[in-house]
Amino acid sequence: MRTDGLFQLHKFTVCDWKSGRTLRLVPFGDVHRDSPHHAKEKWNDFLEYAKGLEDAAFIGMGDYLDGYSTSERGIL
Repeated sequence: MRTDGLFQLHKFTVCDWKSGRTLRLVPFGDVHRDSPHHAKEKWNDFLEYAKGLEDAAFIGMGDYLDGYSTSERGIL
């Protein structure tokens, strides 16, 4: 994968977590909301699903908007 060095690393700490409980990790990415072919209905379905989850942590993997992808930044 080509990159321009804009990626960042963040640390996330789950406070007051009790042993025996399950934490669901939900990765998401490549949303491209401002793209002409954005799957708006599927994205809205995911958002509704995500809102209903308990004990979940969401991991954003990037490319939420098409204009911020590596190839788009290179063009700019």
